[in-house]
Amino acid sequence: MLFVHNVGVEFALWTLGVRLLTGRGLGRDWRRLVNAPLLAVLLALGLNTAGLAAAVPPVARTALHWLAGCAVPMALILIGAVVADHLHEFHSAHSWRVIGMAVLLRLGVLPALFLLLARFLPVSVELKRVIVLQAAMSSAVFPIVMAKHYGGDPPTAVRVVLGTSVVALVTIPLWIRLGMKFAGL
Repeated sequence: MLFVHNVGVEFALWTLGVRLLTGRGLGRDWRRLVNAPLLAVLLALGLNTAGLAAAVPPVARTALHWLAGCAVPMALILIGAVVADHLHEFHSAHSWRVIGMAVLLRLGVLPALFLLLARFLPVSVELKRVIVLQAAMSSAVFPIVMAKHYGGDPPTAVRVVLGTSVVALVTIPLWIRLGMKFAGL
C-alpha cells in the first residue's frame, strides 16, 4: 500500500509539481509535462500492469537494480550540495516567517486534514495507516533540488525542509499516536 501511495506521489510531483515550480501553472502547454522520471514511472507501471516485468532482459534488470541502489545516496549528496549552497541565506527575519508558516501548514493544518480523511474515507485499514503516517511527516527533501533545477527558490525550499524537519522530531510521534486513535487503528 505504501508503494502504491509513493508511486502516486511521484506521479503528482513530476506532473503538477514541475508545472507549479516552473511558474507555468496548469495551462495549455502539457507537452512540457513529459520528463524522464514521469516516463520511467509510467513505463514501470505499464510493464507491471501488463505482466511483462519478467520479460525485461536480465542485463536490463541488473542495471536498473544497480541504478536504484545508487538513487538514494546520490539524491542525498545532491540535496546536501544544494543545501550547502543556500545555507548562508537561512538566517533572516524573512526566514523565520517562512519557517513558521511552513511548520504551521505542514505540521499543523495538513496533518489535521489527513487525519480527517483517514477517519472518514471508506478505504482499507492499510491505506488509513499510510495516510496517518504521511500526515505526520515533515516536508519532503527532494523539492530542494527540483526548485534549483526548475528555477524555483531554493533558499525557501531549504528553510521549509530544515524548519519542518527539526520541529517534526517532536510532532511525528504525537501525530502518529493521535492519528491511530482518531482513525480507529
